Amino acid sequence: MSNMSYCRFQNTHLDLQDCVEELEYADLDVFLDELSAAEFVAMQKMYHLCKLYIQNHDLIINN
Repeated sequence: MSNMSYCRFQNTHLDLQDCVEELEYADLDVFLDELSAAEFVAMQKMYHLCKLYIQNHDLIINN
């Protein structure tokens, strides 16, 4: 389900915060064992997407 444009960043912030907390507090041995292949791929894609977001954010903020 996509976010409405007026609250896209607010909603995504909450979801991303949940993911960051999961990584931060996870028992890594258990976490990796329980993570499905599809979730692992999504986690990797999200990493690259976050890097791109930071680059674009910096361009917007610095101009």
